[in-house]
Parts: sequence; C-alpha cells; structure tokens
Amino acid sequence: MGTLLSCYLMPHPPIIVPEVGRGEEKKIQKTIDSLNTVSINIKEKKPDTIIVVTPHGYVFRDAVAVTVFSSLEGDLGQFGARGVRFEFENDLELVEKIVEESRKKDIPIAEINDELIKRYA
Repeated sequence: MGTLLSCYLMPHPPIIVPEVGRGEEKKIQKTIDSLNTVSINIKEKKPDTIIVVTPHGYVFRDAVAVTVFSSLEGDLGQFGARGVRFEFENDLELVEKIVEESRKKDIPIAEINDELIKRYA
C-alpha cells in the first residue's frame, strides 16, 4: 500500500460556494483562506489519490460505507445551485484494498453499489 501524505479536517458551510452564498461567503473569508491554503498544500504533495470521508454520503451506524462506482458525482442542487456539479474518478484499486483489509480485521464495511442503493433507497 502507498503512504499517507497528510490528512485534513475541513468543515465547510455551503455558502462557501459563491452560487450558494450569493455574497454571504464574504462572512467566512477566513474559512475560504484556510481551504485555499490546504489546496495549495495538497497540490504541492502531488498525491496519487485523495480519500474523502464525508457525512454527506451513505452512512450506516454499524458499518463503514465505501462507494464502489468507477465515477463519483454530485451537485449542489439541495442548496439551490444545481448547476454546480462535480465528477471524480474513483480509485477502485484502493477501494478493493480497503474492503479487503477491513474484512481481514473484521471491520464491518458496506460496499455502496446499485444493489445496496436499491435495497435502502
């Protein structure tokens, strides 16, 4: 497995995005400045993969959720900015290793795929 280069805890109110904040983002300029500093730091480290742990995705109280789709996408429609869209390629090789290591260590893991989404949606 690779090396963990760094990690960041990044609280982020939705108004940080100008299309959502509509001028209100100026109230959180220190947060914006901090996120810009982090982004420069990440760029300098040149990571192969960025792991995102988020409460905005699938959450189970008895398992860690890992998304197994090749592409991850979303938008900010719930905040009135449907035009702000994101799409990222998922590192499926890393996902497979995480799932494998979790099972070896008896860590409950939920592989988020179409079947699981249909079951819980």
